[in-house]
Amino acid sequence: MKKRLMAAVLSTAMAATMLLTGSISVQAADAAAANDPAVELIFTSVSVSGDSHTEAMYEFADKVEELSGGSVTCKCYDNGSLFSSENEFDALLNGDADLAYISFPTIATQIPSYSMFASGYLFSR
Repeated sequence: MKKRLMAAVLSTAMAATMLLTGSISVQAADAAAANDPAVELIFTSVSVSGDSHTEAMYEFADKVEELSGGSVTCKCYDNGSLFSSENEFDALLNGDADLAYISFPTIATQIPSYSMFASGYLFSR
C-alpha cells in the first residue's frame, strides 16, 4: 500500500514538473490526445481561496486540460469542501480523490519517514 502511494506521489510530482517546465509540447500532446478516452481527475485541498496553493491547483488543472487536448480534466475542490485534512490521505488511498495537497505532518502520520520534512533544522557557522 505504501509503495502504491509513493508511486502515485512521485508520478504526480514528475508530471507536474514536466508540465510546469514545458517538457511536453502542446502539439505532441494534442496529437496523442486525439484518441484518448476522457479522464476526470479529482484534486482536493484544504487551502483557502486566494492562497498560493489553491491558485497553483487551478493553474495545474488548466495546464493539464490544455496539454491533453481536453481529454484530461481536473475538478478542483478547495477550502476543504470535499475532504478534511484528516480524510484527504484516506481519500487518495481509496481512490475517492486523485490528487491532493497534503502537508508533510499529515503524510508523516501514515509514512513516518516524512516527518523529517516537517522538522526544524538548526544550522551554525
